[in-house]
Amino acid sequence: MRTKNMQSFFRIFLAAIIGIMIGLTFSFDDFFLLEKHESRKYHSLRDEVLDKVHQKYINEINYENKSANIDQIINNLDKYSEYIDASEYENVVLGAKGIYRGIGLKIDQYHNIITNVFSGSPAEEAGIMKGDKIVKINNQFVHDNSKINLRDLIANSKIDTTITISRSSISDDLIFKIKKRNFLLPSTESKVVDSYYCYLKIDTFNNKTKLEISNTVKNNCNSISKIQGFVIDVRDNPGGTLEAAIDVSDLFLKKGVIVSAKGRDNEIIFVRTASENDILYGLPIALIINKNSASAAEIFAGALQDNKRAILVGDATTYGKGSIQEVVPLSNGGALILTTARYFRPSGDPISDIGIKPDIKISYKNTKDLGMKKSETSNKDAYLSNAITLLKNRKNYF
Repeated sequence: MRTKNMQSFFRIFLAAIIGIMIGLTFSFDDFFLLEKHESRKYHSLRDEVLDKVHQKYINEINYENKSANIDQIINNLDKYSEYIDASEYENVVLGAKGIYRGIGLKIDQYHNIITNVFSGSPAEEAGIMKGDKIVKINNQFVHDNSKINLRDLIANSKIDTTITISRSSISDDLIFKIKKRNFLLPSTESKVVDSYYCYLKIDTFNNKTKLEISNTVKNNCNSISKIQGFVIDVRDNPGGTLEAAIDVSDLFLKKGVIVSAKGRDNEIIFVRTASENDILYGLPIALIINKNSASAAEIFAGALQDNKRAILVGDATTYGKGSIQEVVPLSNGGALILTTARYFRPSGDPISDIGIKPDIKISYKNTKDLGMKKSETSNKDAYLSNAITLLKNRKNYF
């Protein structure tokens, strides 16, 4: 059965997004709710799909074509709604728990460079390293700026994936045969930069993210007796689950609305507010965004910006995906992913097709305007360096 490909949304992202979980058939990249399975008998899968669409989809749909098949039904919905089979649905459920099936690489699609090898992944165990350049996948050559999707090449491997790479320190190409399996993927990374600032990168929002951040603040950054601020980075973060986005936002807010949502006929579904628990006790936050920050990342950015809890730094407005998808299980083991609501910032402004603008727009061309100095601790990341500069000059911005 041909299905609409939800991943087309993410393929317009830069390579960091395209390769975030290379090797997955379905990527846990989106902003969704998981529905409990309901027992109900239908005459056919097509009837079940149609019934779920009528019940759940954000807009009321009337099909005059009584013989419309599942593809035709789905194609009449928005670009984020689709049908997924049983194996893809399994990956969605695992992804919400922070468990992924794949080989564990993040890849720059346009240059075929491995930008990250996830800890505990099959790729790490095999010996692949950050900075390796992919030459072949399963004996198929790949080239810079190729239209070949590396993700699909690996995802279509039934069991083992053979990857040939070149490494600058070795003259001959290296060949790795890697078997896909499930593994726990951390959703965050952290480090101390410029001695007094804690840097937190959030790659995605899942039900482990809140705990990871709490542990980071407690263990990694609490050792700094004179910590002066936090830099939180959601660049290239494609989203996650609704509850994770709310929970993480709540960690940094003492009061205020986090997010609201409206469903069919513009009916208010919920309004979520902070629980008076700022884990940083008011320390200043610089939040780095880019055009690939989407969905749950935009919930987080909007909550911190509208509540004046962080200053947003970036080179562009965020992606603008302001809708919630619900994963609806089907009797055949597959599922529907249906848009069921749209969410709104604390200000009441929508995010769909608008996105969130940075408070301070920066680029490599104007980094000197903010007094940026090169820093080894920030790994020559201009945006991170600028964020630290803003924190140092916080009297002017906070």
